[in-house]
Amino acid sequence: MKKKDWKALTKPEDVQQQIENSVSIGASVQNVQSFVTQQGWQCSGMTNDVIYCSTPTKSGLFLVSAKWLMEFYFANGILINIVVRKGFTGL
Repeated sequence: MKKKDWKALTKPEDVQQQIENSVSIGASVQNVQSFVTQQGWQCSGMTNDVIYCSTPTKSGLFLVSAKWLMEFYFANGILINIVVRKGFTGL
């Protein structure tokens, strides 16, 4: 699987669609972990059946950085939901 240019995407819905094209609902924890590792994202270990990840993106604002924030929710080791949002931090 090729590493994607996540900075080129501007909407959370577009990021989520790209993720779901690679790891769909019903994927195993191992498949999701493999995908996020391949993409080079920063991720937590699984906490309460959730893996939290982030990757830089464009903010479009001066002196503000942005990241895509992704949450992968699991039940019994199976992916049941993905939430994507954009987070901002000042420099």
